Amino acid sequence: MNRLILVTLILITIVSCSGSSYFDNVDFKNGDKLVFKYEDLRIEDNEFQKRHGHFYISDISTLNSIKGLLKEKTSRPSVNSGFSYTIILEGRDKSYFLGMYDVQKEILFSNSYYALKNEDLQKYSNKFIPFEIYKIKFLTVSSFKKGIELLQQNSFVVENIERMNEMGIARFNGVTAIKTTREAFPNIEQYKSLESIEKKIKKEFSSIDFDYKLVNFAVYDSVEIQIASNRSIKDLIPDGYTIAKPFNENIDLLPIDVYNIKNVDLKTLFESNNVKYELTNKE
Repeated sequence: MNRLILVTLILITIVSCSGSSYFDNVDFKNGDKLVFKYEDLRIEDNEFQKRHGHFYISDISTLNSIKGLLKEKTSRPSVNSGFSYTIILEGRDKSYFLGMYDVQKEILFSNSYYALKNEDLQKYSNKFIPFEIYKIKFLTVSSFKKGIELLQQNSFVVENIERMNEMGIARFNGVTAIKTTREAFPNIEQYKSLESIEKKIKKEFSSIDFDYKLVNFAVYDSVEIQIASNRSIKDLIPDGYTIAKPFNENIDLLPIDVYNIKNVDLKTLFESNNVKYELTNKE
């Protein structure tokens, strides 16, 4: 998804910006990391972003000092504003969205809008810990299971790990790709997620007894849908669908973002454990 669209959706879906900062309800504890992750929409001539890149802060006194900066509220920026950094609190086995920082307009959005000058934040730059973001695509079901386990054991931060777990891949042994015509999904371009497609599939598969989970779909001249299960469903699919790719361990999942905040070598970690993956991007 285009990062500008993502930012717009976040701003639309988050509650009204008339309340207090999300930071107000946070009691920073040892082990917390405040992650500043810049988005693909980059402001190349901004010195702050060029100098610091992705970074996180774990020093508790610094975190509380930054929290204290969010006192002076300001007006909402123009709709064309590009928020450069997404701010996430990583810790306590979960991720919390705390805000977005526009380094060009020097505004921080955290339920309300706050003036935050680069120079004020940069006073704490000696506590900024740089890190890299890897985009990883797992190629098999077993690699997905093992890879996620290794990432968590080695203190990597995986973006949207809750969503990945909800996808249910770890419950199954393989994936079957089935396809049907575009006419079977006349409003396919309006579908927003797997869940909406799954509603139609569940209805058509309602008389079939097997445990399954939709994990991905693609729209070409036909509609291709990937279904995870523990056994082959070749003889179980309803009329109107055909097998595009038989049941196997290979999967086609979207890449996940992994924060290499401990600077562990991903290649060594994965290849020594026979994890099949692609490193699709390194920022």
